[in-house]
Amino acid sequence: MSVFRNLLKAHALAYHAIHDLCPSARVGCAKALRMVQPLCASSPGDRFAAWLRRYLFDELWLQATTNGALPPPLGFGHGDALLRNTCDFLGVNYYCRLWTRFSPAPRLLFGREQFKDNAETSATAQPLFPTANTTRTGFAICMDLRRYGKPIYVLENGLGAPTPTMTSDRWLLAHLLSLCTVSHTPAQTCAATSIGRLSTISSGTRAGTSALRLVRA
Repeated sequence: MSVFRNLLKAHALAYHAIHDLCPSARVGCAKALRMVQPLCASSPGDRFAAWLRRYLFDELWLQATTNGALPPPLGFGHGDALLRNTCDFLGVNYYCRLWTRFSPAPRLLFGREQFKDNAETSATAQPLFPTANTTRTGFAICMDLRRYGKPIYVLENGLGAPTPTMTSDRWLLAHLLSLCTVSHTPAQTCAATSIGRLSTISSGTRAGTSALRLVRA
């Protein structure tokens, strides 16, 4: 945990140093967020293993850099003024979705990660999640992140190796449709960078309207 605390401190010091030099600068970080879900939703053990991964890998950093909280194991829940509001936006990287099955081994964080047998995969065997639906997808992550009250930028996602059933065009279209759903929130902005012929996707809402902008690579 000392490495984690030092990373947070370095981030906060850099944030304040940049704003001292350029008050109008927008400073944030890119956070790799994985879709971690319980393999069996009715299993308390599977749910705990999924929650623990999201808490340790995602929530701790996000809480520290937005409200300054240092919950266990970083601290005892006290706030750190140096860390509070040290991100002007939330940058998100995501690719695949994982499921966890409970394991009694602490070194495995009480769970084993796996992909579902029927998961749609790319040529690199990474499961895909091309559309927003009732299960958590990459853009459902964006929906969750809105509770922090920060602009959201999807900085990295894409299809590295298309397959006969998943072309780059189909991947891109699915993300665009999902992005439209997320962007229908006033004053909230989402942007995405995708590997493919269209490299930059951005979406934002202004005065209750939604707009998409595509930039060809």
